Amino acid sequence: MKCPICGVEMENIEEHLKGHINFERKLLKEELDSLKNMDRFMLYNVMGKTIVVNTKIDKPFTFHCSAENCGIDIKLEGTIKVTDFKDYIVTKAIALSKIESFKELLKSSLDDKPLVFEGYVNGKKVKLPAESTEDFSRRFLSMKDSYYILR
Repeated sequence: MKCPICGVEMENIEEHLKGHINFERKLLKEELDSLKNMDRFMLYNVMGKTIVVNTKIDKPFTFHCSAENCGIDIKLEGTIKVTDFKDYIVTKAIALSKIESFKELLKSSLDDKPLVFEGYVNGKKVKLPAESTEDFSRRFLSMKDSYYILR
């Protein structure tokens, strides 16, 4: 695969992309404590879907969504973990097919908390970006030029 930043053809694009990240996002103690108290997280690109799961950070969980409810049968087994920022950004870029716009993704993700789901989706080993529902709500409500209708 060709690196979108430097144009070099790479076999292991994941490790190569990490070398282009010169920013490290360390979570504050308050952020870590807050994450440990959260129990609802969003997992992105689970067979093309965003899935909300009830679990705690670093606690193994299983989740099943039937074809009737999700359109396809989805079985998850794994753990949501805090990871280093470089790993998170590369995981997010690959999962969301944003490698071509890697610089923009990096810029828009500087405030993200580096969470990943590591485990299995229908028996296949995966690593996917995750986000607390609280952080998703905050991000959604703070979008520039957005408006809300409350009923």
